[in-house]
Amino acid sequence: MITLPSRRNWANAILEIGISGGNMSRERLDEIPSAIGTPTIFPTELNKHALRCDGCERLFYVDGGMYDRVHHALEFDPANNPFRCPDCEEEYEESAFLSRTN
Repeated sequence: MITLPSRRNWANAILEIGISGGNMSRERLDEIPSAIGTPTIFPTELNKHALRCDGCERLFYVDGGMYDRVHHALEFDPANNPFRCPDCEEEYEESAFLSRTN
């Protein structure tokens, strides 16, 4: 499964490394994930390729690298879509963590 950091994890990582002294506006934080390869719900200059999330089945736009990786994986197993949007990936990680701790 191809995993992507959630929007919250990107924002936390950016704040932790101290870009702009950690004083970035919410709008600026929302711009950064799409600039570094996070899927968006609309096409952008970077995210031009449409993929459907395996979890929620919503359409997302991704960069060429992600698109190529997903299609390469689908060549081996067409029934197993490896792409999950950040929200579904976060839910999947939480349920996997809970199943390991029980």
